[in-house]
Amino acid sequence: MKHIPITFMILMLTTVSAEAPINNLTSQQVNLLTKNSNIKKGIKAVNKLQYDKAEKYFLKASRNQNILGDYNLGVLYGENKFKRRSETTAIKWMLKAAQQGLVYAQYDLGIKYIYGEDSIKSGTKAIYWLEVAGSNGYIKAQSSLGEAYENGRITTQSYEKAVYWYNLAKEQDNFSRVRLKHIYENGLVARPDKKSDAFWKTTAALQEYDQLNGQQLYDQAVLAVKEKDLSKMDFLFQLAADKDNGDAQIYFAKLNESKKDYQKAAQWFQKAAENGHTNAQYSLGRYYQIGQGVLQSLPQAITWYTKSAKQGNVYAMMTLADMYETGTGVKQSYSQALTLYKQATNSENSLAQFKVGYFYEKGLGMGNKARWLAKSWYLKAAQQGHQQAQNRYQLLADEEQKIYQQGFTLENNGQINSAVSLFVKSASMGHLNSQLHLGSMYYKGIKVEKDFYKASKWYQKAAEQGDANAQYKIGYMYHHGEFFKKSKFDANIWYKKAIQQEHALALNSYNTLNATAPYKKTGSWKDFHRQRNADSIREKNCRLYGYYTSTGKFGYNEGIGHLSGRFIECTK
Repeated sequence: MKHIPITFMILMLTTVSAEAPINNLTSQQVNLLTKNSNIKKGIKAVNKLQYDKAEKYFLKASRNQNILGDYNLGVLYGENKFKRRSETTAIKWMLKAAQQGLVYAQYDLGIKYIYGEDSIKSGTKAIYWLEVAGSNGYIKAQSSLGEAYENGRITTQSYEKAVYWYNLAKEQDNFSRVRLKHIYENGLVARPDKKSDAFWKTTAALQEYDQLNGQQLYDQAVLAVKEKDLSKMDFLFQLAADKDNGDAQIYFAKLNESKKDYQKAAQWFQKAAENGHTNAQYSLGRYYQIGQGVLQSLPQAITWYTKSAKQGNVYAMMTLADMYETGTGVKQSYSQALTLYKQATNSENSLAQFKVGYFYEKGLGMGNKARWLAKSWYLKAAQQGHQQAQNRYQLLADEEQKIYQQGFTLENNGQINSAVSLFVKSASMGHLNSQLHLGSMYYKGIKVEKDFYKASKWYQKAAEQGDANAQYKIGYMYHHGEFFKKSKFDANIWYKKAIQQEHALALNSYNTLNATAPYKKTGSWKDFHRQRNADSIREKNCRLYGYYTSTGKFGYNEGIGHLSGRFIECTK
């Protein structure tokens, strides 16, 4: 039997057909993975035969948890695209992708163990991975397994197992049909008696399983799949679906979808969706949005996307957010879109992170622009390999830095007022160094009149971005009552934030403020942080059980908290 060269598979990843179902990964999920900028650039480099360049892009994708990066690296190493060819390295990358559910990798790994170098050949491993891919509906794997069991070259010969796998592939694979006919005509396996499955239609069988609920029936069906008892499997899936088991209904929906009978698939998705199955709700929404298997209806699509999103389905959140952003089927609402994009970021979705950053940058759905927050979201997405986020983050950072440098030039030339105006402009954009510089100028009265209010304002903004020096300065100002009213509690809060970043001056000031029980750094900073842990818990409980003063401000004067079944005192 001929098999598709692995080198060809790398180019197939731009389109995933319904004939290639993925275990734990839907075709749509795989298509989303292919949209990753590093994957696109890597495939483009392969097409130009720039394999070293492709390797760099695929490695970036892999580091960002994109399994197509793992798979494509396995392909490149396995097909000798580098001088340092290594079958072992190819297997390592293929295995990583296969274990995460990519059916292409599962199939190719099985083929590698059959046709690879002698040092890696393994009939047992080949059969294992081909069966994994075959069980996930991959036709080529099913056909290859039929051939393997028929000829007995890499495993024990078994015509019965060959027939099983050929039967699964025969509808879409001519080779399997031919071999199946050969086995039957030569009497190697008796032709099946269509009446042999009749037991599963009998009253006795129905009574046997009538006491089980939908989930129990579904579990029994999955067990029948593992036992390769197909007639029992279909019977139990049907019973489970009839008892409104969403997973069983999804099974029939996907089965009909693979046969391109979208009308029946939609009917099964509808049943599962009405039973609260979040993936079915999303799939049904998609069907209504594009008019597949049902009459196109954007209101219906939005209804089902909303139900799915409320249950935490990230794809539903993203699709619904896009519809609110563009006004597709609903009244355009940037605030609603932003809310949904934010919810999607809880799953570390890089596109959602980019979108939140973009909304903050442009002030969409919130009234005012929040440039520094935009940068923080762009950075999160960029760290996952999102190219647009990388570009936007760098553009904003470069613009702020340019204004900051212009301010320094004017300051050095004695044009203080103009310099301060530029520092304020870049600081307002979220430029950390500008905020720190302004804070220092106003705090010390350097080239400007000393102004603790303005100093505290810019130090506060820098501190909120996590800068340890700014956190220390805010703590110091609370400690000594500079602009702020003296507050031991607030000073401690900011000192501790700076201490967490190993700020020595903050540690000294904290010990001065809390002379009765100073923190002592006798060993490493790691040991020091461990020493403080109990006090951090105490502080959180004091904050939780603090009380409001007569002025309405959250106060801690002799506040009482409760910790581990006993009261503790929280004093200012």
